[in-house]
Amino acid sequence: MDYHVNAIKDLARTQPRSLGAEIEKLARDKPLHTAIYYEERKINYQEFNKLANRYANYFFNQGFKKGDVVALLMPNRPEYLTAVVGLSKLGVIVALINSEVRGEVLAAGINMVEAKAVIMGHEFVELYQTIAERIRLHFPARLMVETEDQAVLLPEHYEDLNKLLKSAAEDNPPVTADINSDDILAIIFAAGTFGDRKAVPVLQKRFLSVGHKAGAFCHMNGDRVLYMSLPLHLNSGFNVCFGSMAVNGCSMVIKKRFSVHQFWDDIRKYQADYFVGVGEMCRYIYSLPELPGMQIIRWIL
Repeated sequence: MDYHVNAIKDLARTQPRSLGAEIEKLARDKPLHTAIYYEERKINYQEFNKLANRYANYFFNQGFKKGDVVALLMPNRPEYLTAVVGLSKLGVIVALINSEVRGEVLAAGINMVEAKAVIMGHEFVELYQTIAERIRLHFPARLMVETEDQAVLLPEHYEDLNKLLKSAAEDNPPVTADINSDDILAIIFAAGTFGDRKAVPVLQKRFLSVGHKAGAFCHMNGDRVLYMSLPLHLNSGFNVCFGSMAVNGCSMVIKKRFSVHQFWDDIRKYQADYFVGVGEMCRYIYSLPELPGMQIIRWIL
């Protein structure tokens, strides 16, 4: 606990620490430890870091640099996080676009951040086309589609990002050393419950502090398994869940969405220790009939 508390205090001053540097350290210290469970995939920290480096090195070679913004419109899956980590190694700010909004609200979110590129999951190409005429991207205005290596027929000017990344280097980019705790990691969007929706910058130190708080006060450590079924574009999904994983080096189960009927089967399958719940999720779980062999998990609400 003292380690985490001291780290939180240190982050009050500028530190040579960032998400990208944390993942590189985990890849060195525990390369074969599982970072992500996703469906039947299992990705260790060494693999996770190499996948992120492909994003970093490709975008670096395309001229993207610290302070540029890339909008990310993708469902929950490992590539969401490898994109964030890879771009963060360059100091490129990732705007986490809410994939649940439509029309003018969606277009306004992308325009608000003045992005130079959009990375979208193949599931959202048709959705993006419905707002494409309203979008004002800054040069070079790239439209990149994460295809999950599927044969997806893309419209003109939309690029298959997976093909572009295949030849990218997997080495750690040297520019990561230039990123510090006061730099902006990402942009998330306030819901607009009390006024207009706002683009809120997430500093590296804010992200890292949340992870250290999970270690200090929730006893999170590298041997734990965190079950994550919240949208990654939300604060609870990105800062709390991903922050806890990145700082403490635990394993994280990524689900596309929350399913009360799959919950306990998943908890047993992955031997999960922690679950982050919001809103009515816990009430739905508690309303299920008791099953033999239900295990104790720690809740972070």
